[in-house]
Amino acid sequence: MDKTTLDYIRSRDYFKGEDNFARIRGREAILCWGQHKESPPLVTVVIPSYRRVELLKQALDRALMQQGFDDYQILIVDDDAEGEVTPVELLVREYDDARIIYYRNRENLGLMDNWNMCYWLARSEWVCTLHDDDMFTANFLQKMAGAVRKYPQIDALFNLANQFDGAAFSDEDVRRITGPVAEQATKLRSQRVWRQNFRFAAGRTTGSFIRRNAFVACGGFGRDRQPGTEDILYNDDYVLAVRLFANFNCYILPQRIYNYRIGANNGSARVKDYLPDVVQEYYLGRQISARKCVLWRWAFYKKNKYRAIEMANQLNALVASGNCRMNREASVDLDRLREAFCLDERVSPERFLAELQG
Repeated sequence: MDKTTLDYIRSRDYFKGEDNFARIRGREAILCWGQHKESPPLVTVVIPSYRRVELLKQALDRALMQQGFDDYQILIVDDDAEGEVTPVELLVREYDDARIIYYRNRENLGLMDNWNMCYWLARSEWVCTLHDDDMFTANFLQKMAGAVRKYPQIDALFNLANQFDGAAFSDEDVRRITGPVAEQATKLRSQRVWRQNFRFAAGRTTGSFIRRNAFVACGGFGRDRQPGTEDILYNDDYVLAVRLFANFNCYILPQRIYNYRIGANNGSARVKDYLPDVVQEYYLGRQISARKCVLWRWAFYKKNKYRAIEMANQLNALVASGNCRMNREASVDLDRLREAFCLDERVSPERFLAELQG
């Protein structure tokens, strides 16, 4: 991992908003299809897209086939800046649906800044991100919108997801997982930032309802890559969730109403190196612990290191197994992880693990 990336990770305040919108101000997104309603809908479903038109079609179909709720628009931001007309634009024109708004970035922004552009262009009070390889259940919007209408104190509402491997799914499987979810007698659960140290909180922002003003106050998503480096950070949606938990009223609807794709087409499966994400989660965890008493800090500084090693070992095991989810060349180097934690180079990896687990 490049020193520039490590310095960026260490220097961040994971609870305070950053002005990540500064990177997209003045960078043009061209409106190619559709128009915003004069009176904004309750929610805008935003879909950041880049050259996955077949998967986008599946996501778009389910977003347009929502049951029991129609106060929404769908805003697609295409990050493909090459050519006069992209496959995504051709697909949108085939639908010819007034609920769709289609923008295309004049220049490629990259993953996180395309996500930021989606929120920047949305005009509704609530924004819900749908990744272009995921799918809603048939009454997803009805359930989420019903909750935020019932509880106006909510600033962000998360949910649970079904994971599915699209490569192994038939059309019938898709119909099965995207059907309406039955009524369930479940209560909303409040989300607090300290829960992250116990893995109790939701960290997936895709499929969540987030007030646009809360998102802007948090500063949006951070850089996925520092200038001049090859390191990629894919977990800044997790960072944003922590900022929301720390500063706003966040809840989770504990129902599996979102379908999250895993497998070869999932973005995190193509990461060149998982080390930056593991290190960033460690330093984020340290800041969570630092807000508590001395005993808490002592216990969780050690726990966070152990959790980081556990995560690295799990990733390495998946890579070694040839699991289709993982980039087979992206194993985490424990020596580099130890360096990122500022541990004595004379300590062997075996002793390092023993100390963390002891």
